[in-house]
Amino acid sequence: YEMLNYEPYRQLAEMLFRGGDYDSAKTYMLKYIDCAQDEFKFGGAGHVPTSNEHIVKARNFLTVIEEKLKRK
Repeated sequence: YEMLNYEPYRQLAEMLFRGGDYDSAKTYMLKYIDCAQDEFKFGGAGHVPTSNEHIVKARNFLTVIEEKLKRK
């Protein structure tokens, strides 16, 4: 499956986030970031990505999730 397409994964994490399941949203984003970094580094899905923008977006969203967890 294609980890470089950030949008579907972001949308799922946002659904968890909006539902108040911040722990699951955080876990999902951490797994996504881990897989995306490996693919970016080693070139998964048959090609080498040219940008890490999807990883930056995921980290930014992870920061938002972590802020919510602190306020919990």
